[in-house]
Amino acid sequence: MRQIKKYMWKGERQEGVLFAIQRLDELLFFYTKDTYKAPIYNVKTLVWEYLDVCDKIDQNHLAEKNEIKIVEELVSRLESDKEARELIGDSLCKEFIKNHESYGRCEERQFVTLFHSSLIGERYFTLIKSNLLKAVQGTSKNEIDRLLLQFVCEAKNVGYESRYIYKCLNLQLLKSQNMSYEKFENFVNTFSGEKHQYKLLIEEQRELADFCFNLTKVFKDISISEVSYDSICKDVDKADKDSVFISIDSITALDEYSAVENAKSLIKTFDYFYLFYKHKLNVTDSRCYVWIDDKYIYVAYAEVTDYVKEHGLGNYFVGNIGAKAGTYSSGGFFGGWGLIVVYRNDDMKWREVTIFDGYAGVEQNHNVEVLLEGLNSVQYGDVTLKLGLLAAEGDRAGNYGKGDAMQAWNKISNDWDYLVDAGYNDPEGNVQNFFNSSIHDDDGSHGNVGGRDPYDVNN
Repeated sequence: MRQIKKYMWKGERQEGVLFAIQRLDELLFFYTKDTYKAPIYNVKTLVWEYLDVCDKIDQNHLAEKNEIKIVEELVSRLESDKEARELIGDSLCKEFIKNHESYGRCEERQFVTLFHSSLIGERYFTLIKSNLLKAVQGTSKNEIDRLLLQFVCEAKNVGYESRYIYKCLNLQLLKSQNMSYEKFENFVNTFSGEKHQYKLLIEEQRELADFCFNLTKVFKDISISEVSYDSICKDVDKADKDSVFISIDSITALDEYSAVENAKSLIKTFDYFYLFYKHKLNVTDSRCYVWIDDKYIYVAYAEVTDYVKEHGLGNYFVGNIGAKAGTYSSGGFFGGWGLIVVYRNDDMKWREVTIFDGYAGVEQNHNVEVLLEGLNSVQYGDVTLKLGLLAAEGDRAGNYGKGDAMQAWNKISNDWDYLVDAGYNDPEGNVQNFFNSSIHDDDGSHGNVGGRDPYDVNN
């Protein structure tokens, strides 16, 4: 590791800053050169992880007690994280540390939710930076070391790449011939959270590039275009014969390394769409409705009647779905599909069956009104209707599913009526969690309807 010589310094407050730069160099060098990773866990990230795990337990995605180890680590970090304790409140932290083993998950979660509300926003990172600048003016190496780890950790959590942190350290301090406290202060203040616009150049396969060009003609907020080799810096090697250079404009990111990762993620998302188009079921009547925003969602419909008639009774599966595992932003990825079957049974009453295909994206504070036309009904007597919907990302339990409702317009009262899933056995009613990821019999039981495999309560 490089040694920083003291003769490079001018002015007072040398020792603390010298140690901080040397320690940052050690902390970031191997991460940056090898795995591009840095420590990511602090009180804030543990709070996020705890709440996410609790939601997954509520939704039956994880088993009980998965949160226990996170709580143990959270308690350990709270004991040493002075910045988190200051924002949360020292008395609240002490109470949680002392009594957490006696809490049930509900009470425990209430505490952690309070922690979360205290740590959101930029205050946590701002306080870490402020305390770091104070610490380097003193002589406590343990305190400087603690705050440097906090600084790198929270910079990563905010969205800075460790490669960028190392680059700034190298250019602003390590290569400087006249280092000072003021320069270290400028280095710390570089990480202000301000985002910038970047233009990226990427080499990509011709087929995928053409698909991206066509897709961005529809979605004007994304600009991707082909770039000729003659207009590129001569240090760049020519593209392979099946590849082209593409330019992605207006990538918003905190630094250039994050911009590259964002651009790669965007192209990867387009690649999922492309795989769907390339491998979709070969039928004559197929349509795709694509809705792209910050969640990158698409949905498709295909007419498979002739295919089923040809192959007869049996199990039918869906494959080659352009989907991804893991998490994105504050939530997770999802994928789902269904088969609508219209059949004839002479022993049953005749029914009018109408199928509508389409797509609407529903989000928080974003209601969607759908007009269903062309429905036929009996001319006299009571009219009964059974309505089925295919919906994605309906959460079984927890806070995520709260607020999902389905309504129908009542011409008599001239108002909207909440619909209730008659088969959903919920003593509190499910008008505020209509899309609850359940598949059940009409009597409300969650039996294995139709012998599903896999059989999940939370679908």
